[in-house]
Amino acid sequence: MSLSSSLRYFADTLAPSHGLVLKANKCVEQIRQVVLRELGDRYSIARIRPLGSFGKKTSLWFNMDIDVLVYLNDEMPPFDKFREELDDLVTLHLDEDCKRGSGAITFHLDGFKIDLLPARNYFQQHGGNGGKSREEVQVSNALEYLKQNPQLGDAFSTTLSEGAVKFEQLRSSFSHSVSRLAKFWSSTIGVPGFSYGRSSIMEYLGARAAEEEEAEGRQDIVLGFRRFLRMLLRVDELAVYWTAFYRVEDIPEAILKQRPLLVDPSNPYNNFLDDERAGYLAHMGAFAEVTLSRLDITEKKGGFPIDDLFEPQPLWPAIFVSSPKLPGNFLVTSESGSQKLLPEVERRPGAKGVDTSIAKGYIFSFVDALTAAAKFTREEKVSVANNVQALLQQFISPGFWPPPSGRHEDRDMTFTVPIGRESNEVIIISFDWTVSLISCHTMSLSGWLRKYADSLAPSDKDEARAGRVIARIQDVIHRNLGDRFSIDRIRPLGSYLKKTSIWFTMDIDIVIYLNDGEPPFERFKDELEDVVTIHLDEDCKTTRRGVGFLVEGFEIDLLPAKSFLNQYGYADGRDAAETQVRSAIQFLRNNPHLASGDKLTYSSSLSEGAVKFEQGHSAFSHSISRLAKYWSLTIGIPGFSFGRSTIMECLGARAAEEEEEKGSQNVLKGFRRFLQMIVAAQSLNIVWDIFYRVRDIPAAICQQRPLLLDPTNPYNNLLEGDLGKHLLKMGRFADETLERLRRAEFQEGCPIEIIFIPQPVWNQVFPTPRSQKRPRNYLVGHRSCSLSVPKIEKRAGAKGVDSSIARGYLFALADAVSAARLDSDGSEITTDRVKTRLQEMVSPGGGWSPCNDRHGDKDMTFTIPVGKDAGEVIKISCDWR
Repeated sequence: MSLSSSLRYFADTLAPSHGLVLKANKCVEQIRQVVLRELGDRYSIARIRPLGSFGKKTSLWFNMDIDVLVYLNDEMPPFDKFREELDDLVTLHLDEDCKRGSGAITFHLDGFKIDLLPARNYFQQHGGNGGKSREEVQVSNALEYLKQNPQLGDAFSTTLSEGAVKFEQLRSSFSHSVSRLAKFWSSTIGVPGFSYGRSSIMEYLGARAAEEEEAEGRQDIVLGFRRFLRMLLRVDELAVYWTAFYRVEDIPEAILKQRPLLVDPSNPYNNFLDDERAGYLAHMGAFAEVTLSRLDITEKKGGFPIDDLFEPQPLWPAIFVSSPKLPGNFLVTSESGSQKLLPEVERRPGAKGVDTSIAKGYIFSFVDALTAAAKFTREEKVSVANNVQALLQQFISPGFWPPPSGRHEDRDMTFTVPIGRESNEVIIISFDWTVSLISCHTMSLSGWLRKYADSLAPSDKDEARAGRVIARIQDVIHRNLGDRFSIDRIRPLGSYLKKTSIWFTMDIDIVIYLNDGEPPFERFKDELEDVVTIHLDEDCKTTRRGVGFLVEGFEIDLLPAKSFLNQYGYADGRDAAETQVRSAIQFLRNNPHLASGDKLTYSSSLSEGAVKFEQGHSAFSHSISRLAKYWSLTIGIPGFSFGRSTIMECLGARAAEEEEEKGSQNVLKGFRRFLQMIVAAQSLNIVWDIFYRVRDIPAAICQQRPLLLDPTNPYNNLLEGDLGKHLLKMGRFADETLERLRRAEFQEGCPIEIIFIPQPVWNQVFPTPRSQKRPRNYLVGHRSCSLSVPKIEKRAGAKGVDSSIARGYLFALADAVSAARLDSDGSEITTDRVKTRLQEMVSPGGGWSPCNDRHGDKDMTFTIPVGKDAGEVIKISCDWR
């Protein structure tokens, strides 16, 4: 079966079964009889109709809510008196736990969630309708009234509902399939706060995607679903409306000019995408892009892994950032012999005040996708239940699950989910809502971020050890090369001296300033490589700029540079760094062919200026720059390695400057400024005039956008070419982090781990094509060890593999989980927890179990200290295939 046929079949299975529809109709008839019997003698009731998704034929079977509308001949919105009596009626005869909202009476009947809503009738049963359908007359007359009373637009939404149903009923079954897929996909996407109007938005975007596909003479559901997802990538450009019940001229000009625009098909005064909902929809764009990538992978690989295609996004822990409580103490079982046709949710006192809509969507849709996947692989029924249970367990809480204990009814919340339509088997999952160790810190969010930023700096012990390594290298170079080359000075520079280093990526740049010769110093580099090979590291490698090697766990870059001290007669009042930089810039100004050529040729000669630039900034600025660099490690952008650290440092420094100009050193606000710069990267225009004047910058460079000018080199835009393109790709991830910060700010403390969950998820960083290697066959363990900095061991199978993203993800997440120890309440954050979180990231639901494999037999091993000076390490090994 082709992917299109499989996806169409899956979309059809999402529709309610015939038995479920019959049950729903009986439920509606019961409500109709009760309302007419109890209220029909006091109110002129024209008709009672089931509408909403149920009436539109776009319902999902496991989320089958029913809107029942009572059309009144003589009443007008807001129907206060009628709704009071309707509330009493439902309480007495249908559901004593019903709730009265702003427009509907909500209750449960026979497993269905019902919204009972009054509406004004505008259809006359006997004549005067001009041969038009009831829906056309109802909508036309209601809109005519609204033209005279536009302020009542919201109050008339139910009165126009028949038009919305008629609109969908006129669509093809193909259109209904695309809309159901859109709604199913939406249920797998966790966007807190996006509830009201979400279902209708998905339905209508699905309908438009189907229309566009049919307009080209096709009904290919893969292409239709892709069209829907691509709409979410360009939300700001959306301009969608229909003319089934009104003309374009009937849409007010002010609304027609709005962007994004999705006009209600039955109400020209209602743009579904107001500012708030447009923001939510734009937030879904990043997840739509992931799903598009999954579709590409599925098409290339063949088959139909429905559970992989619709795996919920973001990760389960990330959706609870805004909640003071997190789910825990899980119990998952399966049972057969059940007569339940619909999923059920039972809440107990411990779940009071908790919004469970996303958890409900994740669990219901994930179980349905797993069930569908089992059917496509023709698994036996007994294995389907067991498989769904095991995968659901790993999804919500990866790692080892002990034997079930306790009872479902003793926990705060229980979800009972049938394994497919009309099944006699169910999955039951229950849990308590508990205060999370991660999210319940005693500090403010800003204070916690500041403390975490400080914790990222190397310890005094590591600084001292690095100092000894640097002294040893300086001595080796002077002893072995000092008699053949005029070495002016050897200086440790880079992040190490800038005070912006992160302890677990503490690389050290050592610059050797030569009085004679010109870049690229080929003869000196050849001899330098020989010296390093003999005295320091036999596995050293010559790079474009120098020699790279490892000493005592530190990655060292030895970089030769031309010394410019005393060449242009600058005043004695300037220190060596300022003289060196200004002289180098003057040299480049006198040799424009060098200035406009390879930007790296003289970059090492300017390194002292970069250090002086950072040293001129405050400790607050260094904290923002460290947070910026740490965040960057959690963002997987393949190919974005060279120059990335410097870009993050500089953007962090500018964000800190802007915050300090307002008299503030609030780390949260400073970090937000940095992220907002990433989001608006296209328009960046950042220049400093410490070592050169603005008028010294070439006009062609001044006009470039984005522009982040090297503080020490007026000829070097750090965001030129691919570097700027890579930064633009980070924008959607910065937007997601801003959203996580927003949610975290409204609770006590800061869930550092969840704020910095890597993006995109691990499996999406190593996708196709098949010719590329990706990590697999994982082995994870831990032991006591005094390792101070992380270590990577590569073997033959990892030859040619760029491990920078994997390293950043693993090191950064391990540190974030360990960071809970910074707070006095974090003592229970154990090495086992860090190990479990790393396992969850690299292989969610991976079925981890003890084995006799050895780390030394894998292609690559990462050894990660559990925090600074912790005395424990976690080892993660994998093959690259």
